Amino acid sequence: MKRIKLYSIVSIDGYASPPDGSMDWIVEAQVPCDMEYGINSFYKGVGTVMMTLSHYLNLVSCELLEPHMEKPCIIVRSRADLEVFSQHSVEYITDDQQGFRLTAKYLADIKHTDDGDIWIAGDNKLIGAMLEAGVVDEVIITMIPVVLGKGVKPFTVDFVNESKWRTVRVTKNEYGVAQV
Repeated sequence: MKRIKLYSIVSIDGYASPPDGSMDWIVEAQVPCDMEYGINSFYKGVGTVMMTLSHYLNLVSCELLEPHMEKPCIIVRSRADLEVFSQHSVEYITDDQQGFRLTAKYLADIKHTDDGDIWIAGDNKLIGAMLEAGVVDEVIITMIPVVLGKGVKPFTVDFVNESKWRTVRVTKNEYGVAQV
């Protein structure tokens, strides 16, 4: 059975990106370039990556897309006429990006298949809605020792329902990168 997973990289003050939504800060962090933030071991179990169209385009602009596209990708978009030109395996879900109800139903429906886990990447509204819908099975947060000061949180904070999680593992490396 698939597991729906969230893997997010945040600053030590809890932001996934600066206010402009860029991801350059991750690339520019004072951590060696070969540091993979735990993503490689996580990625081995992923069968599909899900992200919004805006997150996909942000990854393209930061030249961070290629590692994500080795796996099939589900792009959640607000309009059926919005598509990307990709040589990779891309499937689309057209959904109301306020509640993402169709996306949550889609994930609940395919959860019982066996072709690898699904990683919900990027966009805090999508991540927040999937947490709120209760379809996320695992949350992994990697914290880089950088203070952004302000920016975009990894998921929206306007939950209707409280969400409780259990800490299974905490690791850190010699560069100060911690993962929960």
